[in-house]
Amino acid sequence: MLSMSSKKILVTGGNRGIGFETCRKLSEMGHEVILTARTSDKAAQAREKLAQLGFEVQAEVLDVDQPTGFAAFAQKLGSQHQYLDALINNAGVLLKEKLDFLSVDETTLQQTFQTNVIGPMLLSQQLIPLLQKSSQGRIVNVSSFLGALSRMGGNYTAYRVSKAAINAFTLHLSMEYPDLVITSCHPGHVQTDMGGATAPRTIEKGAETPIWLAIDPSVSTGKFYFDKEVTDW
Repeated sequence: MLSMSSKKILVTGGNRGIGFETCRKLSEMGHEVILTARTSDKAAQAREKLAQLGFEVQAEVLDVDQPTGFAAFAQKLGSQHQYLDALINNAGVLLKEKLDFLSVDETTLQQTFQTNVIGPMLLSQQLIPLLQKSSQGRIVNVSSFLGALSRMGGNYTAYRVSKAAINAFTLHLSMEYPDLVITSCHPGHVQTDMGGATAPRTIEKGAETPIWLAIDPSVSTGKFYFDKEVTDW
Protein backbone atom coordinates (compact mmCIF):
# COMPACT_ATOMS: atom_id res chain seq x y z
CA MET A 1 0.00 0.00 0.00
CA LEU A 2 1.32 3.45 -0.92
CA SER A 3 1.80 5.92 1.91
CA MET A 4 1.35 9.68 1.81
CA SER A 5 5.15 10.01 1.64
CA SER A 6 5.61 7.44 -1.12
CA LYS A 7 7.72 8.49 -4.09
CA LYS A 8 7.58 7.65 -7.78
CA ILE A 9 10.95 6.11 -8.66
CA LEU A 10 12.18 4.77 -11.98
CA VAL A 11 14.96 2.16 -12.03
CA THR A 12 16.80 1.19 -15.21
CA GLY A 13 18.08 -2.37 -15.49
CA GLY A 14 15.52 -3.35 -12.89
CA ASN A 15 15.09 -6.98 -13.90
CA ARG A 16 18.14 -8.43 -12.15
CA GLY A 17 20.95 -7.85 -9.66
CA ILE A 18 21.15 -4.55 -7.83
CA GLY A 19 18.37 -3.09 -9.99
CA PHE A 20 15.90 -5.81 -9.10
CA GLU A 21 16.74 -5.64 -5.40
CA THR A 22 16.36 -1.85 -5.53
CA CYS A 23 12.87 -2.26 -7.01
CA ARG A 24 11.95 -4.94 -4.47
CA LYS A 25 13.11 -2.94 -1.46
CA LEU A 26 11.56 0.34 -2.63
CA SER A 27 8.26 -1.48 -3.16
CA GLU A 28 8.52 -3.03 0.29
CA MET A 29 9.04 0.48 1.71
CA GLY A 30 5.81 1.64 0.06
CA HIS A 31 7.17 3.57 -2.90
CA GLU A 32 5.72 3.53 -6.41
CA VAL A 33 8.27 1.77 -8.62
CA ILE A 34 8.66 1.94 -12.38
CA LEU A 35 10.91 -0.97 -13.31
CA THR A 36 12.53 -0.95 -16.75
CA ALA A 37 14.25 -3.72 -18.68
CA ARG A 38 15.65 -4.10 -22.20
CA THR A 39 12.90 -6.42 -23.48
CA SER A 40 9.22 -7.00 -22.82
CA ASP A 41 9.95 -10.58 -21.69
CA LYS A 42 12.49 -9.45 -19.10
CA ALA A 43 10.22 -6.67 -17.86
CA ALA A 44 7.25 -9.04 -17.54
CA GLN A 45 9.31 -11.71 -15.77
CA ALA A 46 10.62 -9.20 -13.23
CA ARG A 47 7.12 -7.82 -12.62
CA GLU A 48 5.76 -11.33 -12.10
CA LYS A 49 8.58 -12.27 -9.75
CA LEU A 50 7.85 -9.19 -7.64
CA ALA A 51 4.12 -9.93 -7.75
CA GLN A 52 4.83 -13.37 -6.31
CA LEU A 53 6.60 -11.62 -3.45
CA GLY A 54 3.54 -9.43 -2.91
CA PHE A 55 4.73 -6.27 -4.63
CA GLU A 56 3.10 -4.47 -7.55
CA VAL A 57 5.31 -2.43 -9.87
CA GLN A 58 4.91 -0.77 -13.25
CA ALA A 59 7.17 -2.60 -15.70
CA GLU A 60 8.26 -0.90 -18.92
CA VAL A 61 10.56 -1.71 -21.82
CA LEU A 62 13.54 0.63 -22.00
CA ASP A 63 16.78 -0.27 -23.76
CA VAL A 64 19.43 2.21 -22.60
CA ASP A 65 21.38 1.41 -25.78
CA GLN A 66 18.56 2.81 -27.95
CA PRO A 67 18.29 6.55 -27.16
CA THR A 68 16.03 7.15 -30.17
CA GLY A 69 13.21 5.70 -28.07
CA PHE A 70 13.78 7.90 -25.02
CA ALA A 71 11.57 10.82 -26.12
CA ALA A 72 8.58 8.54 -26.75
CA PHE A 73 9.23 6.76 -23.45
CA ALA A 74 9.32 10.09 -21.57
CA GLN A 75 6.14 11.24 -23.31
CA LYS A 76 4.37 8.02 -22.34
CA LEU A 77 5.56 8.35 -18.75
CA GLY A 78 4.41 11.96 -18.64
CA SER A 79 0.94 10.94 -19.81
CA GLN A 80 0.74 8.43 -16.94
CA HIS A 81 2.34 10.43 -14.13
CA GLN A 82 2.25 14.12 -13.23
CA TYR A 83 5.80 13.98 -11.91
CA LEU A 84 8.74 11.68 -11.20
CA ASP A 85 10.58 11.84 -7.87
CA ALA A 86 13.71 9.91 -8.76
CA LEU A 87 15.56 8.32 -11.66
CA ILE A 88 18.08 5.63 -10.71
CA ASN A 89 20.43 5.07 -13.64
CA ASN A 90 21.41 1.55 -12.65
CA ALA A 91 21.83 -0.27 -15.98
CA GLY A 92 25.47 -0.88 -16.90
CA VAL A 93 27.88 -3.29 -18.54
CA LEU A 94 31.38 -4.63 -17.93
CA LEU A 95 32.64 -6.42 -21.04
CA LYS A 96 35.09 -8.82 -19.44
CA GLU A 97 36.70 -10.11 -22.61
CA LYS A 98 38.49 -6.78 -23.21
CA LEU A 99 39.93 -5.68 -19.88
CA ASP A 100 43.38 -4.23 -20.55
CA PHE A 101 44.24 -1.25 -22.74
CA LEU A 102 46.18 -3.09 -25.45
CA SER A 103 43.32 -5.51 -26.10
CA VAL A 104 40.44 -3.02 -25.91
CA ASP A 105 38.88 -2.32 -29.30
CA GLU A 106 36.51 0.22 -30.80
CA THR A 107 33.46 -2.03 -30.45
CA THR A 108 34.10 -2.59 -26.75
CA LEU A 109 34.59 1.13 -26.15
CA GLN A 110 31.49 2.09 -28.09
CA GLN A 111 29.27 -0.51 -26.43
CA THR A 112 30.56 0.33 -22.94
CA PHE A 113 30.14 4.07 -23.37
CA GLN A 114 26.72 3.68 -24.99
CA THR A 115 25.35 1.75 -22.00
CA ASN A 116 27.29 3.34 -19.15
CA VAL A 117 27.45 6.98 -20.25
CA ILE A 118 25.45 8.01 -23.32
CA GLY A 119 22.31 6.12 -22.30
CA PRO A 120 22.10 7.59 -18.78
CA MET A 121 22.91 11.08 -20.08
CA LEU A 122 20.25 11.13 -22.78
CA LEU A 123 17.63 9.44 -20.59
CA SER A 124 18.24 12.02 -17.87
CA GLN A 125 17.85 14.75 -20.48
CA GLN A 126 14.40 13.45 -21.41
CA LEU A 127 13.19 12.89 -17.84
CA ILE A 128 14.43 16.12 -16.18
CA PRO A 129 11.18 17.98 -17.02
CA LEU A 130 9.20 15.32 -15.09
CA LEU A 131 11.73 15.34 -12.24
CA GLN A 132 11.44 19.11 -11.97
CA LYS A 133 7.72 18.71 -11.25
CA SER A 134 8.60 16.85 -8.05
CA SER A 135 9.15 18.75 -4.80
CA GLN A 136 12.73 17.42 -4.80
CA GLY A 137 13.54 15.51 -7.98
CA ARG A 138 16.60 13.28 -7.91
CA ILE A 139 18.95 11.46 -10.25
CA VAL A 140 21.10 8.65 -8.85
CA ASN A 141 23.89 7.38 -11.10
CA VAL A 142 25.22 3.96 -10.11
CA SER A 143 28.96 4.22 -10.70
CA SER A 144 32.07 2.50 -9.33
CA PHE A 145 35.30 3.08 -7.43
CA LEU A 146 36.98 1.74 -10.58
CA GLY A 147 36.13 5.07 -12.20
CA ALA A 148 37.25 7.28 -9.32
CA LEU A 149 40.27 9.39 -10.31
CA SER A 150 41.51 9.17 -6.71
CA ARG A 151 41.62 5.34 -6.97
CA MET A 152 42.46 4.87 -10.65
CA GLY A 153 44.34 1.69 -11.54
CA GLY A 154 45.16 -0.52 -14.50
CA ASN A 155 42.99 -2.89 -16.54
CA TYR A 156 39.19 -2.59 -17.01
CA THR A 157 40.02 0.28 -19.40
CA ALA A 158 36.61 0.82 -21.02
CA TYR A 159 34.68 0.32 -17.79
CA ARG A 160 36.95 2.54 -15.68
CA VAL A 161 36.89 5.45 -18.11
CA SER A 162 33.12 5.16 -18.64
CA LYS A 163 32.50 5.33 -14.90
CA ALA A 164 34.85 8.29 -14.57
CA ALA A 165 32.73 9.95 -17.25
CA ILE A 166 29.44 9.27 -15.46
CA ASN A 167 30.96 10.73 -12.28
CA ALA A 168 31.94 13.86 -14.21
CA PHE A 169 28.43 14.01 -15.68
CA THR A 170 26.95 13.78 -12.17
CA LEU A 171 28.95 16.77 -10.96
CA HIS A 172 28.29 18.75 -14.15
CA LEU A 173 24.54 18.13 -14.03
CA SER A 174 24.33 19.10 -10.36
CA MET A 175 25.75 22.50 -11.33
CA GLU A 176 23.39 22.89 -14.26
CA TYR A 177 20.28 21.87 -12.29
CA PRO A 178 20.63 23.12 -8.70
CA ASP A 179 16.90 22.53 -8.18
CA LEU A 180 17.50 18.77 -8.41
CA VAL A 181 19.52 16.43 -6.17
CA ILE A 182 21.99 14.63 -8.43
CA THR A 183 24.40 12.06 -7.01
CA SER A 184 26.62 9.15 -7.95
CA CYS A 185 27.47 6.08 -5.89
CA HIS A 186 29.68 3.03 -5.62
CA PRO A 187 27.58 0.00 -4.60
CA GLY A 188 30.65 -2.08 -3.79
CA HIS A 189 31.89 -5.36 -5.26
CA VAL A 190 28.56 -7.18 -5.25
CA GLN A 191 27.46 -10.77 -5.90
CA THR A 192 25.80 -10.10 -9.27
CA ASP A 193 26.40 -11.42 -12.78
CA MET A 194 28.91 -8.59 -13.19
CA GLY A 195 30.59 -8.91 -9.80
CA GLY A 196 30.66 -12.70 -9.64
CA ALA A 197 29.50 -15.21 -7.06
CA THR A 198 32.62 -14.78 -4.92
CA ALA A 199 32.21 -11.02 -4.48
CA PRO A 200 32.34 -9.93 -0.82
CA ARG A 201 29.07 -7.94 -0.72
CA THR A 202 25.49 -9.13 -0.98
CA ILE A 203 23.09 -7.69 -3.52
CA GLU A 204 21.01 -6.34 -0.63
CA LYS A 205 24.02 -4.39 0.67
CA GLY A 206 24.82 -3.12 -2.82
CA ALA A 207 21.31 -1.72 -3.22
CA GLU A 208 21.28 0.13 0.11
CA THR A 209 23.05 3.31 -1.00
CA PRO A 210 21.19 3.84 -4.31
CA ILE A 211 17.90 3.42 -2.42
CA TRP A 212 18.99 5.84 0.31
CA LEU A 213 20.13 8.43 -2.25
CA ALA A 214 16.73 8.27 -3.95
CA ILE A 215 14.68 8.98 -0.84
CA ASP A 216 16.66 10.42 2.10
CA PRO A 217 16.24 14.17 2.74
CA SER A 218 19.79 14.59 4.08
CA VAL A 219 21.49 13.74 0.76
CA SER A 220 23.73 16.46 -0.72
CA THR A 221 23.72 17.09 -4.45
CA GLY A 222 26.83 16.75 -6.61
CA LYS A 223 28.51 14.16 -4.38
CA PHE A 224 29.89 10.62 -4.82
CA TYR A 225 28.72 8.20 -2.11
CA PHE A 226 29.75 4.82 -0.72
CA ASP A 227 27.80 3.17 2.10
CA LYS A 228 25.75 6.36 2.56
CA GLU A 229 28.84 8.53 3.09
CA VAL A 230 30.51 11.02 0.76
CA THR A 231 33.70 9.63 -0.78
CA ASP A 232 36.42 10.92 -3.11
CA TRP A 233 35.84 11.19 -6.85
